[in-house]
Amino acid sequence: FILYRYFFEWLGKKHHKASVQNWRKCFHNCKKSLSESEWQTVLQIIHKNEFGQIAKDYGKKQVNKLLSFYTNYRKDIITPGNELYSLKQEFDSIPSQFGKRKQQKK
Repeated sequence: FILYRYFFEWLGKKHHKASVQNWRKCFHNCKKSLSESEWQTVLQIIHKNEFGQIAKDYGKKQVNKLLSFYTNYRKDIITPGNELYSLKQEFDSIPSQFGKRKQQKK
């Protein structure tokens, strides 16, 4: 979300599941639904970037939903034929409304 932050903010306007707005809502809902120790475990998974088997086997739907936002979307954004690639092309064709950096002429 950080590298492509303006793109993911824009996805929120299109009501796409991989938007910053949906992540924020899911993050807060997950935090409210867990005990303090469960929440600390989830934060450790996120902070340590341990999205392997431990994360998959956590067993709580809300946690799994939150952890799905930490998928690396970079490959999907740069690979032609993917939904996020097409949406990124659409986003890039729109005049700058998100403060995107201008391409420098060489």
